[in-house]
Amino acid sequence: MTASQERTLAADIELATRAIPGVSALFRAGTLVSNVLEAGAWVIGIRDDSDPLIRLEQTPEGLRADIAIGVHEHVGAVETIRQVQAAVRAVVEEQHLVVADMRITVVHVSDATRRGGE
Repeated sequence: MTASQERTLAADIELATRAIPGVSALFRAGTLVSNVLEAGAWVIGIRDDSDPLIRLEQTPEGLRADIAIGVHEHVGAVETIRQVQAAVRAVVEEQHLVVADMRITVVHVSDATRRGGE
């Protein structure tokens, strides 16, 4: 898979993930160190905001996807993760690829009772 194809696939996965009713936000996936390095690259102008938030890696076993999401409290994290998994698999299979590993991390839970930062 070329870098361009990987970027397009990541964007398609982002769209599918954002379309899941329980997903409140999408965050940059990766380790703290990799995110700090990417933030530094953004500050000095090497990277821009159009870089995908989802991290993909093609391995001999198939595609690895790393996704960090926020979820709405009233929907529930487990059900939201299941729906995201199904959506990601559908997008990847449309491209005739195999998902070897998918890590979906809930990094934020939105409390519907709190509005406007109160």
